Order: sequence, then structure tokens, then C-alpha cells
Amino acid sequence: MTAYELIVKILKVVLTTALIVAVVAIIATILYVKFYQGIPKDIDPPDDTALMITRPKITDEENGYLKMMEAAWDLYKSPVEENDLKNIFSLEDEKIEKIAKICETRLLKIDEALAYSVFQEPLEMISGRIPNYLAIRDLSKLRVAIAWKNLREGNEEDALEQLLKSLDTGQALEDASVTIVCFMIGNGIKDMVFENIHEMIESGLIDEGSYAQLARELSEYRQSAQGYSNAIKGECLFYKKTYLDIENNRIKDLTGVQKIKHLLDPQRGSLFKVNRTLKLTMDNYVPFIEVIGRYYKDIDLSRENKLQKNRNKYIENWPRALATSNLVGETLYFIAVKSDIRISSLKRYYYSEFAAEGLRTTIAALAYESEYGELPASLESLVPEFLPSVPIDPFDGSPLRYDKEKRAVYSVGQNLIDEGGSAKVSALDSSDFKMVVKQDDYVVYIPEPKKLN
Repeated sequence: MTAYELIVKILKVVLTTALIVAVVAIIATILYVKFYQGIPKDIDPPDDTALMITRPKITDEENGYLKMMEAAWDLYKSPVEENDLKNIFSLEDEKIEKIAKICETRLLKIDEALAYSVFQEPLEMISGRIPNYLAIRDLSKLRVAIAWKNLREGNEEDALEQLLKSLDTGQALEDASVTIVCFMIGNGIKDMVFENIHEMIESGLIDEGSYAQLARELSEYRQSAQGYSNAIKGECLFYKKTYLDIENNRIKDLTGVQKIKHLLDPQRGSLFKVNRTLKLTMDNYVPFIEVIGRYYKDIDLSRENKLQKNRNKYIENWPRALATSNLVGETLYFIAVKSDIRISSLKRYYYSEFAAEGLRTTIAALAYESEYGELPASLESLVPEFLPSVPIDPFDGSPLRYDKEKRAVYSVGQNLIDEGGSAKVSALDSSDFKMVVKQDDYVVYIPEPKKLN
């Protein structure tokens, strides 16, 4: 073979190889593009204006919440035996007085906090470490136990002061909330006080001459729609931060070249679309936020009830997860929204609103009975001498129901059906919320008149 023929042969091999490589490169590029285009891209960041927590800007010195938290002790570092706090209402007066002495400084801190006009839970609590709100709850229980002690000693004025301070504490936490924990602890404190006030009246420890004034005082304690709305917004913002943290942690340890490769990788985000996941979560939360403050009957809970039925599943919508290539995102989304915290807190919100109105109406009826010798023929008879207006049932928006013969003030409850005040126990007879809400109607019974015990 001549040199010319050898050169021609080599050129043919080189050109053929180059052609093959070019064809393979073109095919690979086409397949790459097709594959990349076949993977749904993430959507643009959704508008989260509805999650904006709007409230006045204040300094730390103006924030009563921060002063109140000074009264709390570190978790698991209670200055009092845990069993004593748990069973505070069954302790002897001497023991209650001893515990009150130990916690005196902390109770004074709360007194100082209650003198403030603004309470705001810091926004960083949404994704940060939650303070020991249980300590504030336990101190409020101690106040109520002191009130019982005062009543047994015939000191009604101090007893009522302690009760109202506990209600103020619960109301302050509700108003301050940007976390559901803060709101629910505040809500629970108020319910606990309402229950004990009813028991004190049943026990004949509160003078009937105080009923009218007490009914007026209780009108100040309403469910904080703004606080509850902010708490639900805060929960959704927590999930938003969680999604963004997951996305950011995927590339934070990569070098510059690796980040470029990561961005060019068609598999990037093929299982997790952060913006799509956030939009799914917001689509579930925002309608819920928008209805807060309306009557219970006006709220559509069909989607939430469906989620509760499917709560053992890890992904609500498999076809959507596969079609959007967001398997991980769908799982995270469903974990976020399948929790029953929104449903249980919503039911508690309306139950507590009735508890306050029911107790206030009951006490007003007792004041009427003390004045005129019998219960009113209707709740309208209490207006305007004992009530400014007939309280409204937060469940269906109608006036609260009243049965003179049963000595009962009641709400239609969650089923929105008037069962004639059918309930085995009073809504205020037990702090076990799960037991109370199972009843057809929510009822507060008007105690029989008793002479001061």
C-alpha cells in the first residue's frame, strides 16, 4: 500500500468516526432536550400576600408578651413539684399558699405584663424554639386555685381579681399569637377559668349580688379572630420555610462548577418542586384563613374532612405527583395538611366562643333570678338590664337557645341541629374537650340558687 492510499484510508476512518460521533452527539442532544422538556419544570413562586402577618410595629420595651415570658421557667425545671401543679385544685389551702409563695415573683411578673396594652409573639417563633407556654398555663391554674382558697376564706373580692387576671393572661396569649401553640394555650387558660367560675357558682361560693357585675366583666373576653388567623398563617409560613430549607440544603455544599452541573441536570428537582409544593399548601391554607371569624355554618370543611379520612396515606394524589414529577413535594404537602390541628383548633375556637357566651348568659340569668325571684321567660328579658343584647350562637349565627324548664342555655353545636338542649353533661362540666364535642348540643346549665356557702 502506497503512502497516498494509507493517508486516504486514515482520512476515511477519521471522517467516518467524526460523522458517527456527530450523529451520536446530535441524537444525544435531541434525547437530552426531549427528556428535559418531558420533566415538568417548577412553577414561579406563588404570591404569598395572604400569609402576610400585619400588626403594629412596636419595640421590645412596649411588648407585654416579652415581659410575660419572663415569668416562665425552663422546660422540665419547674420550681414546684409537677404533681402538685397537675393536681393543684385538690390540694389543701396550706399547700396552695406555700406554692403561691414559691411562685410569687413569677405571678408579679405576669401582673406587670398585664399592665401593657400590646402583646406580640415574635415572628421568629414561627420556625424557632417555642417558649415554655405550659409554665404560664400552670401559673394561671395556680391563680385559680388561689381564688378557690380566697372564696373558702370569704374573700370574694380577691378571688374575682385572681380569676380575671387569669382570663387576661389567656386573652393576651390569644391576641399575641403567630403560632398555633401560643393560641391554644391562651385558649385553654380561658376555658379552664370559665369552667371553674361555673363550679364556684354551683358551689354557692360567689355571692348572688356579684352576678350582674361578673356577667359584665366576662363580656370583655372574646375569641381573638386576628390572633387565630395569625396562628394559622404562621403554621403555613413554617411549612414554607421548611420547603425552602430543603431546596437550599440540596446545593449549599456544592462548588461553583458542581452547582452549574446541578442546574443543567435534567434530573434536578425531578422529585421535588418547591414552588409547586408551596402553592399546594397555600391552596389548602388560604381559604381556611379567609373564613376565620365567620359563623361555623359558613365554613366548608369538606376538603379537610376528606384529608382526615385519608390520613393514613402518604400522598393524596398519586397521578398528580407523577404528572408534575413532584413525588417528594406531594408527600411533604400531605404530611403538612393531613394534621388535624387546624380542624381541632377551629372546633375549639367556636366551642370556646360559646363557652364564654353561655357562661355570661347563665350568670346574667342568675342575676335576673336573684332580682325577680324566677328565671326570665326568654333571653330577651335580660336585655338591657343584665345583657346589652342576646348573645349569638357562633355555630349558626342565631341567638343562643334557652330552656327555662331545663335551666339550660345551649348551642346547636357542630351538627347545626337544634336537639332541644340534649346533652348528658354541661359543656363546662369537663375540660375534656373531646368528650364535650361529641354531644349533639353544647349546653351550659344554670345552677340552682344557693345561699352563700
